[in-house]
Amino acid sequence: MGSLAPLQRSHDTVNDYLPYNHEVDCTPTDLRSMGNWDDFGNTKASEDPDVRSLEDLLIVQYIDVAAETRQIHFFYLTNQDFVFFGRLPSSDPSEPSLDDYTKQLRRVSDEKLFPRITDTDAEKITQFSGVQDPTMYLKRPGLLQYQPEEDNGTPKLVLDEAEVMETLERNPHPNIIGYHGCRVRRNLITGIVLDRHQKTLEQFAREPEFKEIDRDDFFDAFKSAVEHLHRLGLAHNDINPGNIMVSEARAPVMIDFGSCQPFGELLQTFGTPGWHEEDFWTSEKEHDLFSLRRLREWLNQEM
Repeated sequence: MGSLAPLQRSHDTVNDYLPYNHEVDCTPTDLRSMGNWDDFGNTKASEDPDVRSLEDLLIVQYIDVAAETRQIHFFYLTNQDFVFFGRLPSSDPSEPSLDDYTKQLRRVSDEKLFPRITDTDAEKITQFSGVQDPTMYLKRPGLLQYQPEEDNGTPKLVLDEAEVMETLERNPHPNIIGYHGCRVRRNLITGIVLDRHQKTLEQFAREPEFKEIDRDDFFDAFKSAVEHLHRLGLAHNDINPGNIMVSEARAPVMIDFGSCQPFGELLQTFGTPGWHEEDFWTSEKEHDLFSLRRLREWLNQEM
């Protein structure tokens, strides 16, 4: 029987959000966490849910193929970053109504998702105070791994990634995603503001334009970003085509630093299946070197 709790992962691809009704086969373990909450909820400045249609919700249906059952989890977000969660049993074969969903919504404690900024953190973290425009992407904590009964360590993941982005902002590289600071509400980090790009390498590889890029130049540019990271004493630990954006200039842009930590540090998340040599629990340069070799093979195979 498949577990209803997806494996904890991190991903900040621009298109890495789920449609409002998304089915997940809970048997595989390579599920990804939702990265973008901008496409559901509404603009009511309140901590109360104001659900007007199913499009205001993120709905995830966990499918257990072996048991032929499903469980529906759903979330609602206000523009002040209050998060509500609900779930419905799988026994009723009929489609739930909007009222069925709204009756089950319960407020998620901030401490389950967002790190609180201490005085020490405030000295290290840039607070984004501008207006988020279409060239920016707001990465939020993932929700797919959320279970009310469990502590998945999400706040620490958010804070760790924010600290890595601060390091990269002080030491920029043209092929590493641009960082604008952290969105802060109620003295909590509720998101990380980054440059926006439209397609991952995985998506771009399905476009006719992919055949026009110079694979060697593309790979070398990305490799230089990895080497830059290593010179800073950091390993990415999750290099794969879904964590590489393609800019308008068709250059690679490294994203998703949820697994990026200094060499030797323990990790809460680990690499993508097929893109690491073996399971690992610490941050190591060798993980990136293996993924780079795999990336070169992948680029040649996708011709």
